[in-house]
Amino acid sequence: MNRIDERRTTCLEDLPNELWVELFTFFTCFQLKSTWIQWQLNGRIIALAREALNRVAFEISSNTVTTYGECFDYFEHQHSRMAHRIKSLVFDEWVISCELTSRWLKSGSSFLPHLRQLIVFTDFTSQYVLSNITSLILLSASSLRRLVLVFNLPHTNYGAVLSQLVTHRISLHTMELIIENEIQSFYNPDFDLNTLCTRLNHWSIFPRTIRLRLSLQHIFELALLVQSDALPRVQDLHITLEDKVGYLFDWPIHRKISPSFTLCPNDLRPSQADLPELRTLHLQNISMNDVLLLTLGRFLWVQQRSLHLFYLFLYQ
Repeated sequence: MNRIDERRTTCLEDLPNELWVELFTFFTCFQLKSTWIQWQLNGRIIALAREALNRVAFEISSNTVTTYGECFDYFEHQHSRMAHRIKSLVFDEWVISCELTSRWLKSGSSFLPHLRQLIVFTDFTSQYVLSNITSLILLSASSLRRLVLVFNLPHTNYGAVLSQLVTHRISLHTMELIIENEIQSFYNPDFDLNTLCTRLNHWSIFPRTIRLRLSLQHIFELALLVQSDALPRVQDLHITLEDKVGYLFDWPIHRKISPSFTLCPNDLRPSQADLPELRTLHLQNISMNDVLLLTLGRFLWVQQRSLHLFYLFLYQ
């Protein structure tokens, strides 16, 4: 009774060509080469994968263009016929990212007409790239849906990049500003989101963003974001508080620090809270006191909808 009916078992090799062709559309050119073609499963699948290479999305990164010579050859002889297939761009190398940025700025929006995703590893790119990041985004604003900025030393450029995005009102479907180094606190006294928005005279920061990940200096900045109609369409919100990292790893002793700011009930006005689409909230480096004020105070509660709350607190 428990034996599997072998007549109802399907193997990958049995899938029709049409299904394989549809499956390969979810891969980039580099991904196809490094998986299905490299695995050498059988002749039919390899042939279908090689044929799909001429149709699937193309990604520019240090994996696909490894040297400056390859970069120059690509832009001189291949880019004109490949541009419409490029859906993803990764800045993870100094020289090539500068060359690409220069050509992109000179050519305008036609350089990458169908770009959907831009990923920037800020510590592996030059200041030239970072200073022009908003210009690049605006050139592909009609097609770009996902922006990922990865920081390892955010005290040098995190505030500057975030200021650019806010000043130029960059708002994409998915925006992730990720701090990879979670050991140290990257509190930057030279950057204050509240001061910036007050100077710009607007709090409409990310009006069209659905998924957002940010690192903020203080908990009251989150309160201001929620109460200022800055995130009217956000459904998935991930916030890390940089002045409330609970522990600094100072070998060989773990040294605990006290938070600079905490919430008090007077900071919260539930009647002004406006996150009507919020479904998932992830709070990192937050105190238990602030979690209780945000949740029990009904600050992040809206009638007739469910909210999934995840939080990581390192001190009470």
